[in-house]
Amino acid sequence: MTLEGRGLFPDQTWEVEIAGKDSVRKDFTVRLPEKLRSARHVFAVTSVDGDAIDGSDAFLAVDIGP
Repeated sequence: MTLEGRGLFPDQTWEVEIAGKDSVRKDFTVRLPEKLRSARHVFAVTSVDGDAIDGSDAFLAVDIGP
């Protein structure tokens, strides 16, 4: 799995092996730029199985206020 930082923070990648019906939790931290504009910022999370990209919609959304 890769959390894509879009140039705002380094991409973060984790290797996870689970059965189809199971789940896993992973704590992580990102440092956003201090002068990031006020808005909702959405970062894609991609998952691959071998060479195939998982088509699920996974993302991290961060709301930055004024």
